[in-house]
Amino acid sequence: TDADLVGWAHNETSTGAMVAVKRPKTDGLVAVDATSGAGGLPVDIAETDVYYFSPQKCFASDGGLWFAAFSPAALERVEEIAASDRYIPAFLDLKTAVDNSRKNQTYNTPAVATLLMMDNQVQWMNANGGLDGMVARTTESSSILYDWAE
Repeated sequence: TDADLVGWAHNETSTGAMVAVKRPKTDGLVAVDATSGAGGLPVDIAETDVYYFSPQKCFASDGGLWFAAFSPAALERVEEIAASDRYIPAFLDLKTAVDNSRKNQTYNTPAVATLLMMDNQVQWMNANGGLDGMVARTTESSSILYDWAE
């Protein structure tokens, strides 16, 4: 396609409709909003250029903060946009976010509780099989619900 970016939600929160993460045939970047899927659905991050989420779903934390994995191509695009004359407020500026991330910082001060809950959940997830264990747990839980509903 001629699109600069192709994007979709990994999982639609209200309906639970999941879309597999597989790179489409495109020269554009691939971005996946994984807020209600990250940590509970299977994913190969290499199929994306940007995989991002807020931790209030599977990570049992609060919102107000986001996490992202960027490919080298996506980071290059961030630099291209930053070098343009386009006005971007600092709180929406991905270059500001990336620069701060490289310093293990955030642009705005997040709630400490959000970070503590996220850390606790990641430790629990890793102790219980990592992503594979969480996908198995999600699959089992959804099967129980679907069986009950039928």
